[in-house]
Amino acid sequence: MAHLLHRAVENKLKAARIDVSATSALTALKSVRVVDIDLGNGTTKRSVTRGSQRAAAVLRALGIANLDPPAPGNPGPDHHVVPNRPPAPSKIKVSQAKKENMG
Repeated sequence: MAHLLHRAVENKLKAARIDVSATSALTALKSVRVVDIDLGNGTTKRSVTRGSQRAAAVLRALGIANLDPPAPGNPGPDHHVVPNRPPAPSKIKVSQAKKENMG
């Protein structure tokens, strides 16, 4: 999965004619921060910093223009939650010899 993401970033950067490696681009994105601000009246405001100029160029190349995140606890209309499902129980066959040794 990480390799596919890396390749997708690399392809987007090439298409945007930005001469930077995917690794450098992802490193530049570390300057972008999500900050939750407690307004003191029980509400919280979520904000995203702009990051460096290089990070802004990477975001543009990736087609990410909206840096306004939804409020905490309110994921917004485009947010999809995949429920955490426990793995299906494994079907284990115990040989007759093992059954005899167990009992």
